Amino acid sequence: MNQDLHVCAAVITDGERVLAVERGSGPQKGGWEFPGGKMEAGESYEDTLIREIREELDLGIEVTEYLTDAVYEDPRFHLILHCCLCRITEGVPHLKEHSAMRWLKPDELDQVSWLPADRSVIAQIRAALEEERFDICDETGKPAGRTVSRTKAHAQGILHRTAHIWVIDRSRENTRILLQQRSFQKDSYPGLFDTSSAGHIQAGDEPLPSALRELEEELGIHAEETDLSYAGSFRIRYEKEFHGMMFRDNEVTFVYVYEKPVCAEQLTIQKEELECVQWFDLEETAEALAARDLRFCVPAASLKLLKEYLKKNA
Repeated sequence: MNQDLHVCAAVITDGERVLAVERGSGPQKGGWEFPGGKMEAGESYEDTLIREIREELDLGIEVTEYLTDAVYEDPRFHLILHCCLCRITEGVPHLKEHSAMRWLKPDELDQVSWLPADRSVIAQIRAALEEERFDICDETGKPAGRTVSRTKAHAQGILHRTAHIWVIDRSRENTRILLQQRSFQKDSYPGLFDTSSAGHIQAGDEPLPSALRELEEELGIHAEETDLSYAGSFRIRYEKEFHGMMFRDNEVTFVYVYEKPVCAEQLTIQKEELECVQWFDLEETAEALAARDLRFCVPAASLKLLKEYLKKNA
């Protein structure tokens, strides 16, 4: 029976790109792989990859998520390849053992000649790169150094971060809030009226830039950082069945307020995410939520934060 050989592979990401390196010597010279190396006795995946990537590429990395295993039978050994998602924390890649490197997008992964074991995990890695990933966080919203896919976060109720933005109008006697009607294809609360703009904070991102991006993508509002005022944060925790599947939401949400003039009819809305936008009276909406009006899915805690913000900034 061939000996088991445990090797760790670092799937180092930069946005949607992943780092591939070319073997510079040995019998597999010219083959492409994910950087990494053999596990030493007593080492964890994380210890192995931190050591190997420092030795091979002079990089500091953080292992954010265990991804998958691959098994490859060699005439000399039974190779078990342990693949982990990683991100760079220090330095830029310097090739010490490899002859070339490339940053590849998901649709470019077939452009290099992968070594057999690495080739066997390309489909899974492509899927991982194409799916949204979030930072797992603590109760305060601080990232814990690990990431999770959107699917797994909502299937298992893993704590992550979101950003909510209230677009408001105080030019009239009664304050109005802009609400979006969620797309009927959404995996939660399809067709209901929700916060003006909201979205997940992607792995590696921060709340304020994420809020600005959501405003731009969902409503076509191009805002600067100084245009948003921070109102606070709150927790969301619930589970409910939608489209025949259980949806578990567990989030720390950062709330911002946008007060520049907005003409709802002239907004360029993201059709994939919402059906329309509409102005509502703030107090009437609060009363509707209290009465459990089924048209709305606005988080009560978010609306409470908004009202507290308006009171402080009358």
